[in-house]
Amino acid sequence: MQTLFLHLRKGDVTVRDAEGQDFETILAAKDAAAGSLREISAEQLIANQRLLIDSIEIRDAQDRLLATVNTDETILPLLPWRLQKA
Repeated sequence: MQTLFLHLRKGDVTVRDAEGQDFETILAAKDAAAGSLREISAEQLIANQRLLIDSIEIRDAQDRLLATVNTDETILPLLPWRLQKA
């Protein structure tokens, strides 16, 4: 188990995860980040708001970047083909 931090990103702005979460693997952290992105995006779309997050960065306790989960990679595959970017 390792404590990893899921930081929200929008452009140059980062909202840091101060507490972190324990994960067995980086893949488990990526799955959690993707789920969070889907949930946050759904809430924003239901509220008729623009998506406010570009990605979630997964970092360790030393602030090393281990992985990035992008909104485009997480959300676009779920949309009907006609709505996806070319």
